[in-house]
Parts: sequence; C-alpha cells; structure tokens
Amino acid sequence: MLSFRQRLLEAQSPQACFALLEQWLLGKLLERGAPVHASVLALNSAVTTSHGQLDLKELSRDLGVSREHLIRRFREQVGLTPKAYANVVRFNRALQLARRRRSLWSNIAADCGYFDQSHLIRDFQRYAGRAPSSYYSIACRTPTAS
Repeated sequence: MLSFRQRLLEAQSPQACFALLEQWLLGKLLERGAPVHASVLALNSAVTTSHGQLDLKELSRDLGVSREHLIRRFREQVGLTPKAYANVVRFNRALQLARRRRSLWSNIAADCGYFDQSHLIRDFQRYAGRAPSSYYSIACRTPTAS
C-alpha cells in the first residue's frame, strides 16, 4: 500500500491531489471517533463559503470563543491550522477559475484574494509542484469535476 505522500506525488492532476487530501482529512476526523465540534464545523463552513477568504478574528468573535481556542480546536480535529486550510481552499478556487476560464494569472490571483500574482505562483509551486504556466496543458487533458 502506498503512503499518503506517495499517492499525492503520483496524482495525475492538482484536482486529484485535492480529492486525496479531502479524503485523508475526512478519514482523520472519523478515526478519532469524537464528534466534530460546532466551532470547527462553523469554521469549515466559513472557509468554504468564502473560498478561503477568512477573517478569523471576526469569526471567533461571532462564535463567542477566543481566536486561539478556535485555532487549537480546529488543529486538533482537522490536523491543519485554519490558515493552512484556508490557503488550500483558496488555491483550489484558483484552480477552478483557471480551468473554467483561461484568464491571466494576475486576474485569477486578484479574484481569489491573493495579494499579487507572485503569491499565487508561490502557492502553485507549493501545492501543485509545478509552475502555473504548465497548468493549462494538464487541465485540458483532465475531465472537470464540476
């Protein structure tokens, strides 16, 4: 059986990597057997609804918990910090936009809330393991999951 890291490295597309990551995270939550805390569910909902644009201070205030408590609870139950999770969700949104419309990377970066195009490129290297310029040729070969 391949290690999780090896399966990520062998994934055929960034979307396949995200699907593997999502399965792994869900498995981690279910492994623990404990119910998912309401604040973790609220944070997950806020991150996915906002496509990774998260104001943790405002959310913790709305939930009536400290920012530190929310970070600690999320990390315990998900295995990532809220910021790391939001970055993955934001990057996934950039991939979806890139796939749907062949826009300039600077426009996609702006639409996804990146400070500038270089920040998107850095995340692209981190999560996809390749430069954005190589993405369109790969995306055109892989069926969409929309």
